[in-house]
Amino acid sequence: MYFLQQLEEGRPTYHMPVFYGLEGPVDEAALRACAQGLLDRHEALRTRFVLRDGELWQHIDTEAALVWSCATARGAGDVEEWMAAEHHRPFDLESGPLFRAALLHTPEGAVLALAMHHIVADGWSVGILARELLTAYAHYGDGLDGTDLRSPAGIVAPEAPEYQYADFSDWQEEWLRGPAAQRQLAYWEKQLDGELPDAPLPRDGRPAAGAARGAAALHSFEVPAPVLARMERLCRDTHSTPYALMLAAFQIVLGRYTGTDDVLVGTPVAGRARKEFQDTVGLFVNTLVIRADLSDDPAFRVHLERVRDTVLDAQDHQDLPYERVVDRIAAGRTGEEAALFQVMFGLHDEDGLTDGLPGPKATLLEGPAGTAKFDLTFDVVRTGGALSCRLEYRADLFDAATVRQFGRHFARLLDAATDNPGLPVSALPMLSAEERTGIGSPLPDHAALPHTPGERTCVHEIFAGHAARTPDAVALVHEGVSLTYRELDTRANRLAHRLRALGVGPDTLVGLCLPRSADLVVALLGILKAGGAYLPLDPDNPPERLRHIVQDARLEHVVGTTATRALWDAPGLHTVDLLADAPLLAAQPDTAPDTGVTPDHLAYVIYTSGSTGLPKGTLVPHANVTRLFSATDHWFGFGPDDVWTLFHSIAFDFSVWELWGALAHGGRLVVVPYGTSRSPEEFHRLLRAERVTVLNQTPSAFYQLARADEEHHRTAGPAGSGLRLRHVVFGGEALDVAALAGWFARHGDTAPRLVNMYGITETTVHVTYRPLTARDAEEGRGSVIGVPIPDLRLHLLDARGRTVPRGAVGELYVAGAGLARGYLRRALPHRARRRRRRRARRARGGRAALPHRRPGTGPARRGPGVPRPHRPPGQTARLPDRTR
Repeated sequence: MYFLQQLEEGRPTYHMPVFYGLEGPVDEAALRACAQGLLDRHEALRTRFVLRDGELWQHIDTEAALVWSCATARGAGDVEEWMAAEHHRPFDLESGPLFRAALLHTPEGAVLALAMHHIVADGWSVGILARELLTAYAHYGDGLDGTDLRSPAGIVAPEAPEYQYADFSDWQEEWLRGPAAQRQLAYWEKQLDGELPDAPLPRDGRPAAGAARGAAALHSFEVPAPVLARMERLCRDTHSTPYALMLAAFQIVLGRYTGTDDVLVGTPVAGRARKEFQDTVGLFVNTLVIRADLSDDPAFRVHLERVRDTVLDAQDHQDLPYERVVDRIAAGRTGEEAALFQVMFGLHDEDGLTDGLPGPKATLLEGPAGTAKFDLTFDVVRTGGALSCRLEYRADLFDAATVRQFGRHFARLLDAATDNPGLPVSALPMLSAEERTGIGSPLPDHAALPHTPGERTCVHEIFAGHAARTPDAVALVHEGVSLTYRELDTRANRLAHRLRALGVGPDTLVGLCLPRSADLVVALLGILKAGGAYLPLDPDNPPERLRHIVQDARLEHVVGTTATRALWDAPGLHTVDLLADAPLLAAQPDTAPDTGVTPDHLAYVIYTSGSTGLPKGTLVPHANVTRLFSATDHWFGFGPDDVWTLFHSIAFDFSVWELWGALAHGGRLVVVPYGTSRSPEEFHRLLRAERVTVLNQTPSAFYQLARADEEHHRTAGPAGSGLRLRHVVFGGEALDVAALAGWFARHGDTAPRLVNMYGITETTVHVTYRPLTARDAEEGRGSVIGVPIPDLRLHLLDARGRTVPRGAVGELYVAGAGLARGYLRRALPHRARRRRRRRARRARGGRAALPHRRPGTGPARRGPGVPRPHRPPGQTARLPDRTR
């Protein structure tokens, strides 16, 4: 405790002030004399702690004068201010005193403060001191005349206890050397065997520094009388206690918040198993670690009986100090890392503290929150036959709304558990119906692509509309070569006719194997105009990956060029070589062929990376692409004045956003040469030269670009930035928002607007939207991913398919209009299809999509752990991928 206090840097974490409201007139001199008597009788209150030559010594003063202060309340807020001042008044562990008393006179009577440091007392000690003090005060002066404050002869008070705390220390040292201590250590080694869960409560913020670190706040709520009555019946039926029942419910709630079935909770125990020390003041309290295994999903009644037995066993092994357990279980770890838990649970019976004692009526008052010792301390308080729950939490880690939510969830689960204790713990409801509906965001009534109001259109038809309206506008640029919308449309139409002649039509897959160039965009458009769906074969990918894709997709058609022929050429393929077949293509009609393709037909198939197995082809229809832009138009407002870069490989679905962000809005697309994409300095020059307005980047690429921007800023100065960006969109990987601080310092956070968008190939590029601010970077927030696109809905589920509470970690499921048809030539297992349909009905009123059918609203599963949104409501954040 001494060394823990040194780490607190003056914070009152281990201060133990208790406040009593006293009714009626108070004899201050008598009360002071009685308090002096406490100091005289209990050696622990006269103890100081001195560090000499690296060794800590206890020094017990033979006698000590009570430190006493008195004040009078003048105004309404004086009581709270006085209590806060008494709470924060520091102790000096070496000089002492470590016990003091103070009195505040009020119109109703007085408030008495007994303040002590935790190193000399515990909760049980407080009860001893209150009982002795009030008893002595009630009998003050009985049969005697006069009073000496230093030698209170006028006090009828208990005798000093037979055993003092020093006697306990001697006994404990001897006990720790004996076989009983070894038996208890073996018990705790068995209880805490194996890998312990590293699953703290999801936090809203990072630990604060200085005085704000660990600042405590409180939240309380009552247990309703009907629930209390059911608790009493269930306790009788299972021979359990209210403590065990409340702990059992708490473990379930904690498990759902932390995402683990292996739950560790700390609980205090009096540590006074020997009756000799029942009336001794000192730091006897010990901490037990209660472990629960919920992996077999027991009925609540069964879980309660297990908790009952675990608690009884733990109490039989309570003599071994918690520090000894930590030293064995967490050897080599220090500080917070050594803690076996960060959440404490306890039950306090406050009826017995002052009830029945003689003297003035004394009421225990709730003091200031002070400093929290743990992330969360959940205390069940019994007062007057009622139960209430008092949650003390670290205000630097948790918002008040989070703790209120935790309380509501506990109350709801406790209600259900006592009403139907035969239910499996996984089936006990904790969330409200509204919380289980998932996360959405509204779509403004006007949201639609300006050129397709209320009309379902294929994405290449939107491009053709621009070509008809603004044929001379520049559509794309690549290394000094530019094509107008008319030229790009004409060349794509010619290729489309050739592909039609080769048998390409709706849902026909056509491999696309071209380097970055204007021809790449021509070929992609030509495939779509033929009614087909393009399948990227990036020539920069490993040849074995390309061979796998060609074989797996059973491709019959490929568009390429002579330079890439070796990567895709195979017997039986219908091919178009843009270089070798140029004369043939030039003879084709300039107008678009009639294909019968609809928005429900495929636009592209992009193979996944294969990080979870073999690469799989994801089937994405036209409708998914057009709604991607119509559903996000109210956020971005893309238009013909925008200049985009095609920076990414067309085998990466970020390219879909880049390509159609320009061509579906009449804008200009700059195809970035491969070499330029690998040089941040060259790319920065291109952005300035082409006056790019919309940039899309993976975070890792942008960090390098930001360093090049910093260097340019240093040499050219703020006025010479040269950038015309209005949006920078991040995607593809987790974002370290703190790494953007330098960029924000140079450019601000509104021009350009930096946006983080999370998504995967199976959900058509993007799922969520989160504009970023300089404050986000200052606060060091994680990869915040924001709110879902309005035509999507997010569900964060745990391993059992339950919606996780807000702020907790879960797997992300996406439902809505952006979901792909499924995977090419891969059907979902029967059980997965049933689960997908069932969940889709819950999410979207019954419209569920199966693979290889129309795009629908069944949820797609995403692997990374994602916390359910908390700050602000409706926002999510991404965690690193991990096996769960």
